[in-house]
Amino acid sequence: MAGVTLDLLFGGPIAISFNGWYAGLERFVKQPGLPADERTSGPFPQSVTALDGNVQLMLTGGKTWHRMAPYLGVGIGIGFGGTVPEDSSGYSFGVKFIVQPQAGIRFFVTDRIVLSSEVRDVIWRLGYPQTFLIGDDPILDPRTNKASEWTHHFVLRFALTYAFGID
Repeated sequence: MAGVTLDLLFGGPIAISFNGWYAGLERFVKQPGLPADERTSGPFPQSVTALDGNVQLMLTGGKTWHRMAPYLGVGIGIGFGGTVPEDSSGYSFGVKFIVQPQAGIRFFVTDRIVLSSEVRDVIWRLGYPQTFLIGDDPILDPRTNKASEWTHHFVLRFALTYAFGID
């Protein structure tokens, strides 16, 4: 996973960030109509590109504690999935709305150089084709599964930042 971030620290307890990122993921392909022991193949590459915006509450206000500034935040965004040519099941990642609670810490090495670490839970909703729920031996059991589900993806992020000052 790689990306770029624009952090806006206003000197008070609220910060805003905007991110663009790319993730080279993998996924398995399930083909309806095949016997259960033959229907799964892969993993195959699945790319996701996303844009998001985040609001963060700086837990030390506009100051640092021993040059550290912990924060809690939440973000929303949109993700775009690449195609998987090997998948003929009718499933497509497509475009997803993303919600991501987060917690992190910024360490100000100098007034301009910042190291940060953050954990995020990137949440999006997967939607499956109806063919996954029908037939004599469906991929998803229609008694216990739905055609869509929210999924969680925990991300540990590290960054090295140069802060531009506005004087």
